[in-house]
Amino acid sequence: MQLKKYEIKTYVSKDIYQRVTQEALARRSTRAKIIRDGLSEYFLLREEMASAVESPGKLGENHTGKVIHTLLARTEERMKIIVDHLENKVVENNTQLITLITMVDRFYFDLMRYLPKLPTELMNQAIATAKIRYEQWQEEVKKIRMLST
Repeated sequence: MQLKKYEIKTYVSKDIYQRVTQEALARRSTRAKIIRDGLSEYFLLREEMASAVESPGKLGENHTGKVIHTLLARTEERMKIIVDHLENKVVENNTQLITLITMVDRFYFDLMRYLPKLPTELMNQAIATAKIRYEQWQEEVKKIRMLST
């Protein structure tokens, strides 16, 4: 049984005309077939989207729609790639942080090993000097942070 065909004539913008023409060339097809396929896909997608909204089903049930399932699957794949990349970065940063903490700890130990203990009468002066030097250190750290952002 041969389907009856109906003709539709319309005008489109230059942009749409070029897109349809490019798609036809890419698929080695005709503009008419590209337009027919596009309209069919559009109506199928619209029906499927409407059915998903009107009868969403119960939590955990699979949706029978092909387009929505495909879109969700592709979105999940992209999200997995992003999460895996972020996880690798976190592991890498954690390793670097542990290395840095170990280095600072070792530096502190070596410093304490070689510095003599101060006499009590010099302690107040040493603390005041240390506070000034520490504030200068913090200013340098701020400058480095500003350069890295």
